[in-house]
Amino acid sequence: MNPQIEVTSRHEPVSERMKSYATEKVSKLLRFHNRISRMQIVVDGAHDEPVVELIVHVDSGATLVAKEHHEHFKGAVDLIVDKMERQLKKNNTKRKHHKGNGGSKSVSPGEAGPSDTEETYDDAVRKDLS
Repeated sequence: MNPQIEVTSRHEPVSERMKSYATEKVSKLLRFHNRISRMQIVVDGAHDEPVVELIVHVDSGATLVAKEHHEHFKGAVDLIVDKMERQLKKNNTKRKHHKGNGGSKSVSPGEAGPSDTEETYDDAVRKDLS
């Protein structure tokens, strides 16, 4: 299922050429996060120093927003795609590492850790107290 991508404008109409450019660029973000359900591109002042806002809705409930101002529409779209790419990667990393290892410390094979035959600090203190 491909997510819905919609391009809207606040004050002046956006040409089909501009819509297709924005849609093509934004659709490349799908490779950075596999749970995107919908993307909205909102353009304000499409021809004279546009402000472009990208709103990405993720299935997990997160809504990511990026906003960029540039003297050209294509420049604003390129900047906003870069900004959203970073946010999606960060969100994806948070989602993957959310559960962690349950707070238990694991010792990798190369590290020294207390073995069953070694006396730990707690064991030594208990001996001294008894």
